[in-house]
Formats: sequence, structure tokens, C-alpha cells
Amino acid sequence: MLGTIFNLDLLSANTRRQKSEEIFFQSAGATGAQKTDGAGESSHLALRNYQIRQEIKDSNGEWANRLTKEELNEIQKSLHNYMTKLGYEECLKYSL
Repeated sequence: MLGTIFNLDLLSANTRRQKSEEIFFQSAGATGAQKTDGAGESSHLALRNYQIRQEIKDSNGEWANRLTKEELNEIQKSLHNYMTKLGYEECLKYSL
């Protein structure tokens, strides 16, 4: 439900997950955690285990560093109806 507050300690969970040596997806054949190209089943599983251990970052607002003015305008134009229906009208005022 929107607006639900969860009592999770995300920083502690993030630290535990990063230090964990647990291999996830073993039942699917995963044997390790490595940064790979993700091509093929075993490479994909190794990559997923690697990704699980990455730091959780606050990327809020990062779009402003990644989008061009033209891209932002196109997104606002094509998603205008959805943004309005879902209560994100303020996002239609964003500019670069």
C-alpha cells in the first residue's frame, strides 16, 4: 500500500548483505559471485550474486544528470496522462 511505513533497518541490512558469503540461487546451479557479462545461465547466476552484494545507493534525482533536456521533454509529453492519473503532476514542472 502506498504510504505504508516499514520498520526496516536498511543500513544494517545493507552491511550484512555486502559482507555475506552466502551463495543465492544454488538450487538453480549458482556456485559463486563474480562480475561477469551475464551471458549464459551460470554467468548470469554469478552476476546476480555479485549484484546482490553491491551497496544500495540513493539515486534520487540522478535523472537530472543522465537525461538531456530533449529526453526529459519527451518523457513528460508521452507520460503526461499517466503522471497526472497517478498524482505526479509536480514532475511535469521539472526542467533541466
